[in-house]
Parts: sequence; C-alpha cells; structure tokens
Amino acid sequence: MAIKYEELITLLRSHNNIKNLTTRSIGDEIIHRVFVFEINNVEYVIEWWNNISYLMAGVSWDNSVYTSQLTVIFTELDINGFWPHNSKLDLNFSYDGETCAILRLEEYKS
Repeated sequence: MAIKYEELITLLRSHNNIKNLTTRSIGDEIIHRVFVFEINNVEYVIEWWNNISYLMAGVSWDNSVYTSQLTVIFTELDINGFWPHNSKLDLNFSYDGETCAILRLEEYKS
C-alpha cells in the first residue's frame, strides 16, 4: 500500500537530520505534491501521488519545472536502523516490499 500524504509529511518532519523541508505545487494544483529536503547537505525531492511516489536526486529547477539525474520509484517509506550495518537510522524507500533506496540519517559514533 502506498504511503499516504499526511504520513509522508509526518515522517519527513520526524527527524532532525531531514533539513530545509519545503513543499511545492505542480502547475496550478492546490495540493503540494513536491517535497524538497536535505540530508547530509544533499538535496532530494519527493513527488507524491496517491498510488506511487518518486525520489529524485541531482534536481535542476526552472521555475516549477524540474529534471533529475536520478529517479527512484517507491510506494513505502519508513525510518529504521536495520541496514546497512554502519547506520543507526536510515530513511528506507521500498517498492512492493523490496528496498529500492536508503538514505543514511544517523551513524553510530565510533
């Protein structure tokens, strides 16, 4: 089941290492489907839709139109510390129950 709009907002606001969270509309839409944020000084973009979403990196903006160097399709998103082994917490993206992207939020102190 795809992540709900309100769940996505709550999740992105839930960790201090997810910084500079802003939202944007696509064209004249009332709902802000595009979420822009940074983790470890890298900008990421999520474009949310009811049944599927897109994680993007390397985004270039031209007003409200954008292109990306990398796009990953996902349906579920959570924060946990299961994998990779050196991470304390990760932002985990999955599609049909399979992990498709991981963004490291916290590392264990050495």
